[in-house]
Amino acid sequence: LREITSSKEAHTVHATWEEAAEQVEVAIARYSEFYNRLAVPFLVSKRPSWDKFPGADYTTAIDVIMPDGKTLQVGTAHHLGSTFAKTYEITYEDENGEQKLVSQTCYGISERCIAALISVHGDDKGLVLPWVAAPTQVVIVPILLGDKEKVLSVCRDLQKTLASAGMRVQLDTSDERPGAKFYKWEMKGVPLRLEVGPRDIEKGVVTLARRDGVKKAVPMEGLVESLRKEAEELQSAIFARARQFAKDEVKEVATIAEAKKQTETGVALVPWCGEVDCGHQLEEQVGANMLGEPQYQTFTEAACAVCGKKSTGRTYMARQY
Repeated sequence: LREITSSKEAHTVHATWEEAAEQVEVAIARYSEFYNRLAVPFLVSKRPSWDKFPGADYTTAIDVIMPDGKTLQVGTAHHLGSTFAKTYEITYEDENGEQKLVSQTCYGISERCIAALISVHGDDKGLVLPWVAAPTQVVIVPILLGDKEKVLSVCRDLQKTLASAGMRVQLDTSDERPGAKFYKWEMKGVPLRLEVGPRDIEKGVVTLARRDGVKKAVPMEGLVESLRKEAEELQSAIFARARQFAKDEVKEVATIAEAKKQTETGVALVPWCGEVDCGHQLEEQVGANMLGEPQYQTFTEAACAVCGKKSTGRTYMARQY
């Protein structure tokens, strides 16, 4: 039995070590796409040898920086080489009829992705959910003044129009006051709220309130396309805000003292020669975990924070959940 209650996990088998390495890259690309769609920025790093998956040749991991500066591991991809193939005698017959050991990978994410989503985007009002992830994408709140039945009729028509366009929409006809409804749906993180009252109907508009605070009148004509555009703009806005936060939380340092100070509130990018002994000393002296070498980036030469040896190597260091 697994402790994880909601997860995605994959196991693959390949003829060569190189093909397995390519699959690791495919996995990281898929997870990158997944988190980009959730507007959640992340770090990709190759874990140090003492923190890789037991038996793996190497582990590549994805971490998200949380509001308090700590990091949360939200995805891993492990190149297992032939370690388990040797143990369990997993072979294939090559073109010459010879039995060869396979190379394997395993990779996965869990419900930690939900924790990251909530933590990265949430604010003092509650959840802030990206359009693709929101169970309710649009909520319609009728402002029941004057001809209440007419208002409700217009709201129901709007609900049908949006639902037929594939949007996840709810019409709130509860007995709560409008202000209480606004608060409730903001707390639930609904991306778009439509307020519809007699004056709106008279003008042929709805009052749109986005979860990021933008509020405007939008014509009922062409509403579906207008809402799709607003959803895209909202996605861009919350992603830009999250990226700026993540960028501000990562700082390059040169010394152990600077790394220690930086990891109290965020992530330190530390010069590291790659030697295991220096890595252990970094963790011990900084008092933080080594996430590993940043992937898909290049750096200029710098002196290792421990031994002073010049190299282009860097490592992320942070406090972890």
